[in-house]
Amino acid sequence: MAQRKKTPEINSLWLPIELWNLNELFTTESISPISFYRERNFGNPVNRNQGIIEDTNNLILFDEAVENSILLEVSNTLLDSNFLTEIKSSKKGKLKSFEYSKTIYLKNGHFNIHFSLGEKLNEFLKNTFMLLEVKTTNKYKNELKVIDVKPEKKAFYQSKLISDKSRLEPFFDRAFNQIKGLIYGYIIGSIGTLGEKEQSLVSDLSKLKNSIGSIHTDIALSEEYNGFWLINIRKQIKDCQKSYFDNFGKQSDVLDTLQLRLEEIDNLNKMRCVELSRQKSPSYKKDFEKEQKTLEKIKQKLFRYEDENEITSIREELEQIKQEEKRKGELKGKTREYYKIGTEEYDRKQELKTLISRLEENEEYQNLKRDVNLYEERLRNFQFGMTQFDTSITEQFSRISEYLHEITKNTTNYFLSINNKSNKYPDISFEISILRLTNFYSNNKPEYEDFSILFPISLTNTFNESELQLLSVAVNSILSKPQGRLGNFSEQNILEIIKDIGEHLPENSFKQTLRDYYKYRIGKNDSFNFPENSVLANIIVFLMKLNGHDQINKMLVTKNIHNRQISFLLYGAYLGFANMPKTFTNIVFDSDNTELFNYIDNFLFNNCINQKL
Repeated sequence: MAQRKKTPEINSLWLPIELWNLNELFTTESISPISFYRERNFGNPVNRNQGIIEDTNNLILFDEAVENSILLEVSNTLLDSNFLTEIKSSKKGKLKSFEYSKTIYLKNGHFNIHFSLGEKLNEFLKNTFMLLEVKTTNKYKNELKVIDVKPEKKAFYQSKLISDKSRLEPFFDRAFNQIKGLIYGYIIGSIGTLGEKEQSLVSDLSKLKNSIGSIHTDIALSEEYNGFWLINIRKQIKDCQKSYFDNFGKQSDVLDTLQLRLEEIDNLNKMRCVELSRQKSPSYKKDFEKEQKTLEKIKQKLFRYEDENEITSIREELEQIKQEEKRKGELKGKTREYYKIGTEEYDRKQELKTLISRLEENEEYQNLKRDVNLYEERLRNFQFGMTQFDTSITEQFSRISEYLHEITKNTTNYFLSINNKSNKYPDISFEISILRLTNFYSNNKPEYEDFSILFPISLTNTFNESELQLLSVAVNSILSKPQGRLGNFSEQNILEIIKDIGEHLPENSFKQTLRDYYKYRIGKNDSFNFPENSVLANIIVFLMKLNGHDQINKMLVTKNIHNRQISFLLYGAYLGFANMPKTFTNIVFDSDNTELFNYIDNFLFNNCINQKL
């Protein structure tokens, strides 16, 4: 595609975004033109819907905040000016708009998400509980903000029937997704590989967190009481307490507090359901309608009094004088310029105020206004589909979420510290040509490709030449045939990966073991002798258990296999970052370790995103 005309320097641009599309944003740490998602073949396609202000092949950004329930504010440091084009407009000095035909990749401190209402932010956070692939909300919690002053400018974009399309960019996204998955897999495998007891606690806490998020949604949607959820959640808390005791030798006070708060939610929900049932009764509706009719009669008397005494016209005349004072003041840069004493307008203003005051002092008028306020308040106490208990239930769930976040963060940080006592992060200086991988995906080649991967020194110093060759071939095979869409598991694809690894190795014991495993997997052999070599053992564990990281870890622990980061490196390269579940990445993102976040991001941006196609 031809290089685009550069635009003037702008510190940040604004992208109107829909609530549902935030799921994609926090799954992949990116947002792309809608057409990319049909081609790049990874992630969950339902997490991205086309917005009203959007072009098929371009993201539409503005130089100022615009009226929208959610806005993504992006620093120009995240934008490639070669793909940014200002949209010509006949209106000078108005809102500027831009087309961006490339993916925006997020980075800490370089963007903000603005919500028009706190309720919108809470709705988003509540929705993410159930979506395992939406994993980075905690990493970016400081970038989530509620708008103080709502923008008044309205965004407008006339969608094009035909627009330029970036041919390679969707496949660059795919290449980056697989490399990013490999890096995160290696990081987590290096510093977050847990023992059986540790893994059990992290897994139990994660399940509890997801269950409570699901319960909140169920309660909000249901109008009939059901207390069975509390029985199930008590069992989960008991499992968490056992895992906590196994690791720390004591019970968790936080988990005890959670159970008390959940029991209080159950009591509140019981009263809520009783109230909702009462609201559906014929007598409730009849009482509401009776109060409405009484209020209407009182208002008619009030309006009649105001009409007979011309109160409405007097107020309108007074308001016209005040508006004229405001207009005159604004012309001189002031809020208001009052008419001077002695002028005709000043005298009339005072006369009108006196008239209104005298009429409003009438006892009959005051009684009517008081009765209107009384009946309006009584009507406000009638509710349909909501109760006075709803807010308390939401507050309890919010506190529970805070407690769970705190115990999960403290637990993962503790495990990180004992598994990484040197406080040095793993060397992730892998060298993989993202441009070569991009071209491979764009050509849709089904066969094996050698991507000439160079491993970090920490690996080259650990393994011998034949082990490094085996690992290199395994990574090449997996990158050549990654998972693709979320949940897209194919036994045939795995068998082809095994064949590719074996076919591209010289004749040696590694090749023979893979040949034996292939025959065992397709049912030609009844048994399989597990290899002793740690690199090959990690590859076999990955191939056996690639549907679940917890199963990979459990098998590695059970068989006491060393260099476990190899299995997770392969797992990450196969899934890609987008498909990774939060139960795997929580060990990083729930740690609140911004230094670690920046360490990974800086590597990915410097070595992948900043590469030009």
